[in-house]
Amino acid sequence: MATKKKPTKSIHVAIGCLFRPVSQDASTGQASFIGGEGHYEVLLAKRREQQLPEIDNKWELPGGKVEANEAPGHAVEREFLEETGYRVRAKTQLARVFTVVRDYPDFRQNTHVVCFHCDLMSPKKAETKPNSKIGDVAWFQIDDIDFLKVLAGSREFLVDLAVQLGIKLQSAWYKTTSLAEFRVPLSILPKKGGAKHQDRRGRQYNLIIQFDPNAIAGFDPEVQKPYLMVTHRGGLRRKVGQNLTYPFADHRSMLEAAKKRIRKRREHGYVLTRWDADFPLIEWMKQEGFPILDQNQTDVDIQPLLPSFGGEQDDN
Repeated sequence: MATKKKPTKSIHVAIGCLFRPVSQDASTGQASFIGGEGHYEVLLAKRREQQLPEIDNKWELPGGKVEANEAPGHAVEREFLEETGYRVRAKTQLARVFTVVRDYPDFRQNTHVVCFHCDLMSPKKAETKPNSKIGDVAWFQIDDIDFLKVLAGSREFLVDLAVQLGIKLQSAWYKTTSLAEFRVPLSILPKKGGAKHQDRRGRQYNLIIQFDPNAIAGFDPEVQKPYLMVTHRGGLRRKVGQNLTYPFADHRSMLEAAKKRIRKRREHGYVLTRWDADFPLIEWMKQEGFPILDQNQTDVDIQPLLPSFGGEQDDN
Protein backbone atom coordinates (compact mmCIF):
# COMPACT_ATOMS: atom_id res chain seq x y z
CA MET A 1 0.00 0.00 0.00
CA ALA A 2 1.36 3.41 -0.96
CA THR A 3 2.17 5.76 1.89
CA LYS A 4 -0.27 8.65 2.10
CA LYS A 5 1.46 11.90 1.25
CA LYS A 6 1.39 14.52 3.99
CA PRO A 7 -0.36 17.80 3.18
CA THR A 8 2.00 20.77 2.89
CA LYS A 9 1.38 24.10 4.56
CA SER A 10 3.24 27.35 3.99
CA ILE A 11 3.46 30.21 6.47
CA HIS A 12 5.34 33.50 6.61
CA VAL A 13 7.21 34.40 9.79
CA ALA A 14 8.98 37.60 10.83
CA ILE A 15 11.55 37.60 13.62
CA GLY A 16 13.64 40.32 15.22
CA CYS A 17 17.30 40.56 16.16
CA LEU A 18 17.92 42.84 19.12
CA PHE A 19 21.49 43.65 20.17
CA ARG A 20 22.44 45.80 23.11
CA PRO A 21 25.90 46.83 24.30
CA VAL A 22 26.99 45.62 27.72
CA SER A 23 29.73 46.33 30.21
CA GLN A 24 31.08 43.79 32.63
CA ASP A 25 31.19 44.75 36.29
CA ALA A 26 34.68 43.85 37.51
CA SER A 27 33.47 43.24 41.08
CA THR A 28 30.57 40.91 40.25
CA GLY A 29 31.45 39.64 36.77
CA GLN A 30 27.86 40.46 35.75
CA ALA A 31 27.02 42.19 32.47
CA SER A 32 24.91 45.33 32.66
CA PHE A 33 23.30 47.60 30.07
CA ILE A 34 25.28 50.80 29.42
CA GLY A 35 23.94 52.18 26.14
CA GLY A 36 27.34 52.81 24.60
CA GLU A 37 30.28 51.02 23.04
CA GLY A 38 31.38 47.72 24.45
CA HIS A 39 30.59 44.05 24.17
CA TYR A 40 27.20 43.05 22.84
CA GLU A 41 24.48 40.66 23.84
CA VAL A 42 21.41 39.44 21.98
CA LEU A 43 17.93 38.46 23.18
CA LEU A 44 16.88 34.85 22.47
CA ALA A 45 13.77 32.82 23.29
CA LYS A 46 13.71 29.08 24.01
CA ARG A 47 11.37 27.19 21.69
CA ARG A 48 8.91 24.58 22.98
CA GLU A 49 7.99 22.09 20.27
CA GLN A 50 7.39 18.62 21.69
CA GLN A 51 6.15 17.36 18.32
CA LEU A 52 9.63 18.00 16.89
CA PRO A 53 12.32 16.83 19.36
CA GLU A 54 15.11 18.11 17.10
CA ILE A 55 14.06 21.73 17.70
CA ASP A 56 12.46 21.42 21.15
CA ASN A 57 14.27 23.53 23.79
CA LYS A 58 16.47 25.22 21.17
CA TRP A 59 17.01 28.99 21.20
CA GLU A 60 15.74 31.34 18.49
CA LEU A 61 15.25 35.02 17.72
CA PRO A 62 11.81 36.19 18.95
CA GLY A 63 9.02 36.61 16.41
CA GLY A 64 6.13 34.77 14.87
CA LYS A 65 3.58 34.31 12.12
CA VAL A 66 2.66 37.29 9.96
CA GLU A 67 -1.14 37.61 10.05
CA ALA A 68 -3.28 38.39 7.00
CA ASN A 69 -2.88 42.02 5.85
CA GLU A 70 -0.20 42.61 8.51
CA ALA A 71 3.12 44.27 7.72
CA PRO A 72 6.07 41.99 8.65
CA GLY A 73 7.67 44.75 10.75
CA HIS A 74 4.47 45.17 12.76
CA ALA A 75 4.32 41.39 13.29
CA VAL A 76 7.83 41.51 14.77
CA GLU A 77 6.94 44.32 17.17
CA ARG A 78 3.71 42.56 18.23
CA GLU A 79 5.27 39.11 18.69
CA PHE A 80 8.34 40.53 20.44
CA LEU A 81 6.16 42.19 23.07
CA GLU A 82 3.94 39.11 23.50
CA GLU A 83 6.85 36.67 23.79
CA THR A 84 9.47 38.67 25.68
CA GLY A 85 7.79 41.68 27.31
CA TYR A 86 10.16 44.09 25.54
CA ARG A 87 8.91 46.89 23.30
CA VAL A 88 10.99 47.19 20.15
CA ARG A 89 10.94 49.06 16.86
CA ALA A 90 11.50 46.97 13.74
CA LYS A 91 13.99 49.23 11.98
CA THR A 92 15.51 47.52 8.94
CA GLN A 93 14.74 44.23 7.20
CA LEU A 94 17.81 42.09 6.50
CA ALA A 95 18.51 41.01 2.94
CA ARG A 96 18.30 37.27 3.55
CA VAL A 97 15.07 35.26 3.27
CA PHE A 98 15.33 31.89 5.01
CA THR A 99 13.09 28.89 4.28
CA VAL A 100 12.73 26.11 6.84
CA VAL A 101 11.08 22.77 5.98
CA ARG A 102 9.79 20.82 8.99
CA ASP A 103 7.98 17.49 9.08
CA TYR A 104 5.26 17.41 11.72
CA PRO A 105 3.46 14.11 12.44
CA ASP A 106 0.47 14.99 10.23
CA PHE A 107 1.80 17.59 7.79
CA ARG A 108 4.88 19.22 6.30
CA GLN A 109 5.40 22.92 6.83
CA ASN A 110 7.38 25.35 4.69
CA THR A 111 8.22 28.38 6.82
CA HIS A 112 9.51 31.46 5.00
CA VAL A 113 11.35 33.69 7.47
CA VAL A 114 12.47 37.32 7.28
CA CYS A 115 14.33 39.17 10.02
CA PHE A 116 14.43 42.79 11.17
CA HIS A 117 17.13 44.71 12.98
CA CYS A 118 15.30 45.99 16.07
CA ASP A 119 15.83 48.90 18.45
CA LEU A 120 14.96 48.55 22.13
CA MET A 121 12.40 51.24 22.99
CA SER A 122 12.67 50.79 26.78
CA PRO A 123 14.87 48.65 29.03
CA LYS A 124 11.82 47.96 31.20
CA LYS A 125 10.15 44.61 30.61
CA ALA A 126 6.37 44.32 30.62
CA GLU A 127 4.53 41.31 32.02
CA THR A 128 3.54 38.72 29.42
CA LYS A 129 0.83 36.08 29.25
CA PRO A 130 1.97 32.43 29.40
CA ASN A 131 3.01 31.21 25.96
CA SER A 132 2.98 27.47 25.26
CA LYS A 133 5.63 27.93 22.56
CA ILE A 134 8.14 29.87 24.71
CA GLY A 135 10.07 28.17 27.50
CA ASP A 136 12.37 31.00 28.53
CA VAL A 137 13.77 34.35 27.40
CA ALA A 138 17.37 35.37 28.06
CA TRP A 139 20.15 37.75 27.02
CA PHE A 140 23.33 36.09 25.71
CA GLN A 141 26.71 37.70 25.28
CA ILE A 142 27.81 37.12 21.71
CA ASP A 143 30.96 35.18 22.57
CA ASP A 144 29.01 32.88 24.91
CA ILE A 145 26.46 31.71 22.35
CA ASP A 146 26.48 28.02 21.50
CA PHE A 147 25.28 28.28 17.91
CA LEU A 148 24.47 24.58 17.83
CA LYS A 149 21.71 25.27 20.35
CA VAL A 150 20.26 28.08 18.22
CA LEU A 151 17.78 27.15 15.49
CA ALA A 152 18.82 27.27 11.85
CA GLY A 153 17.66 30.58 10.40
CA SER A 154 18.12 32.44 13.67
CA ARG A 155 21.81 31.46 13.46
CA GLU A 156 22.24 32.97 10.02
CA PHE A 157 20.28 36.15 10.74
CA LEU A 158 22.16 36.74 13.98
CA VAL A 159 25.50 36.44 12.20
CA ASP A 160 24.31 38.53 9.22
CA LEU A 161 23.42 41.45 11.46
CA ALA A 162 26.56 41.15 13.57
CA VAL A 163 28.69 41.35 10.42
CA GLN A 164 26.60 44.25 9.10
CA LEU A 165 27.05 46.20 12.35
CA GLY A 166 30.77 45.43 12.55
CA ILE A 167 30.39 43.30 15.69
CA LYS A 168 33.36 40.97 15.84
CA LEU A 169 32.54 37.29 16.18
CA GLN A 170 35.04 34.82 17.54
CA SER A 171 35.40 31.47 15.82
CA ALA A 172 33.51 30.01 18.76
CA TRP A 173 32.50 26.83 16.96
CA TYR A 174 35.53 24.98 18.34
CA LYS A 175 34.40 25.64 21.92
CA THR A 176 31.51 23.20 21.72
CA THR A 177 31.25 19.72 20.34
CA SER A 178 28.24 17.92 18.93
CA LEU A 179 29.60 14.41 18.63
CA ALA A 180 28.30 10.89 18.06
CA GLU A 181 30.74 8.04 18.63
CA PHE A 182 30.30 4.67 16.92
CA ARG A 183 32.19 1.42 17.45
CA VAL A 184 32.28 -2.10 16.00
CA PRO A 185 31.63 -4.38 19.01
CA LEU A 186 34.49 -6.61 20.10
CA SER A 187 32.16 -9.59 20.03
CA ILE A 188 31.08 -9.21 16.41
CA LEU A 189 31.76 -12.19 14.14
CA PRO A 190 33.84 -11.54 11.05
CA LYS A 191 32.38 -12.26 7.65
CA LYS A 192 33.05 -15.85 6.66
CA GLY A 193 36.33 -16.24 4.84
CA GLY A 194 37.44 -12.71 5.56
CA ALA A 195 40.26 -12.69 8.09
CA LYS A 196 40.76 -8.96 7.63
CA HIS A 197 37.29 -8.34 9.06
CA GLN A 198 38.46 -9.87 12.35
CA ASP A 199 40.83 -6.93 12.69
CA ARG A 200 37.97 -4.47 12.42
CA ARG A 201 36.55 -5.36 15.82
CA GLY A 202 36.82 -2.38 18.08
CA ARG A 203 37.15 0.10 15.21
CA GLN A 204 35.77 3.53 16.07
CA TYR A 205 34.09 6.22 14.01
CA ASN A 206 33.24 9.69 15.27
CA LEU A 207 30.93 12.14 13.56
CA ILE A 208 31.03 15.77 14.71
CA ILE A 209 28.74 18.63 13.67
CA GLN A 210 29.87 22.25 14.02
CA PHE A 211 28.83 25.78 13.02
CA ASP A 212 31.45 28.42 12.23
CA PRO A 213 29.94 31.94 12.22
CA ASN A 214 33.00 33.38 10.48
CA ALA A 215 32.33 31.22 7.41
CA ILE A 216 29.45 33.54 6.51
CA ALA A 217 30.77 36.21 4.14
CA GLY A 218 28.23 38.64 2.68
CA PHE A 219 25.01 37.15 1.41
CA ASP A 220 26.20 34.84 -1.36
CA PRO A 221 25.21 31.21 -0.56
CA GLU A 222 27.88 30.00 -2.98
CA VAL A 223 30.61 31.17 -0.63
CA GLN A 224 28.79 30.68 2.67
CA LYS A 225 29.58 27.27 4.08
CA PRO A 226 29.36 27.68 7.85
CA TYR A 227 28.11 24.15 8.62
CA LEU A 228 30.86 21.61 9.15
CA MET A 229 30.64 17.82 9.35
CA VAL A 230 33.85 16.33 10.71
CA THR A 231 34.51 12.60 10.58
CA HIS A 232 37.20 10.72 12.45
CA ARG A 233 37.97 7.05 12.13
CA GLY A 234 40.34 5.00 14.21
CA GLY A 235 40.40 1.90 16.37
CA LEU A 236 42.23 -0.23 18.88
CA ARG A 237 45.15 -0.77 16.52
CA ARG A 238 45.28 2.74 15.09
CA LYS A 239 47.63 5.07 16.91
CA VAL A 240 46.60 7.99 14.68
CA GLY A 241 43.12 8.38 13.26
CA GLN A 242 42.00 10.17 10.13
CA ASN A 243 40.07 13.46 10.27
CA LEU A 244 38.11 14.82 7.32
CA THR A 245 36.05 18.04 7.29
CA TYR A 246 33.13 18.65 4.93
CA PRO A 247 31.64 22.19 4.70
CA PHE A 248 27.98 22.83 3.82
CA ALA A 249 26.02 25.95 2.99
CA ASP A 250 22.95 25.04 5.03
CA HIS A 251 21.85 23.01 8.01
CA ARG A 252 19.51 20.67 6.13
CA SER A 253 22.05 19.49 3.52
CA MET A 254 24.61 18.85 6.26
CA LEU A 255 22.14 16.70 8.23
CA GLU A 256 21.22 14.71 5.10
CA ALA A 257 24.92 14.01 4.49
CA ALA A 258 25.31 12.98 8.14
CA LYS A 259 22.34 10.60 7.86
CA LYS A 260 23.95 8.97 4.84
CA ARG A 261 27.16 8.39 6.82
CA ILE A 262 25.25 7.00 9.78
CA ARG A 263 23.29 4.57 7.63
CA LYS A 264 26.58 3.32 6.18
CA ARG A 265 27.96 2.81 9.68
CA ARG A 266 25.08 0.47 10.44
CA GLU A 267 25.74 -1.50 7.25
CA HIS A 268 29.34 -1.93 8.44
CA GLY A 269 28.41 -3.27 11.87
CA TYR A 270 28.81 -0.18 14.04
CA VAL A 271 26.71 0.66 17.07
CA LEU A 272 26.24 4.04 18.73
CA THR A 273 28.22 4.03 21.98
CA ARG A 274 28.30 7.67 23.11
CA TRP A 275 26.83 11.02 22.08
CA ASP A 276 26.66 14.62 23.21
CA ALA A 277 23.31 15.96 24.37
CA ASP A 278 23.15 18.46 21.50
CA PHE A 279 23.83 15.97 18.69
CA PRO A 280 20.81 16.69 16.46
CA LEU A 281 20.20 13.23 14.96
CA ILE A 282 19.73 11.10 18.08
CA GLU A 283 15.91 11.04 17.87
CA TRP A 284 16.16 10.22 14.16
CA MET A 285 18.52 7.30 14.89
CA LYS A 286 16.09 5.96 17.49
CA GLN A 287 13.25 6.14 14.97
CA GLU A 288 15.44 4.34 12.42
CA GLY A 289 16.15 1.57 14.91
CA PHE A 290 19.91 2.22 14.87
CA PRO A 291 21.69 -0.08 17.38
CA ILE A 292 22.50 1.92 20.50
CA LEU A 293 24.67 0.49 23.27
CA ASP A 294 23.46 2.06 26.49
CA GLN A 295 25.10 1.86 29.90
CA ASN A 296 23.17 -1.26 30.85
CA GLN A 297 24.07 -3.28 27.76
CA THR A 298 27.08 -5.24 26.60
CA ASP A 299 28.39 -6.12 23.15
CA VAL A 300 26.66 -9.50 23.46
CA ASP A 301 23.29 -7.89 24.18
CA ILE A 302 23.45 -5.79 21.03
CA GLN A 303 24.70 -8.59 18.76
CA PRO A 304 21.27 -9.69 17.39
CA LEU A 305 20.68 -6.17 16.03
CA LEU A 306 23.83 -6.14 13.93
CA PRO A 307 24.11 -7.08 10.26
CA SER A 308 26.66 -9.46 8.78
CA PHE A 309 28.83 -6.61 7.67
CA GLY A 310 30.81 -6.57 4.47
CA GLY A 311 33.70 -4.54 3.16
CA GLU A 312 34.22 -0.93 4.13
CA GLN A 313 35.72 0.71 1.09
CA ASP A 314 34.20 4.12 1.82
CA ASP A 315 34.80 4.64 5.51
CA ASN A 316 35.36 8.39 5.68
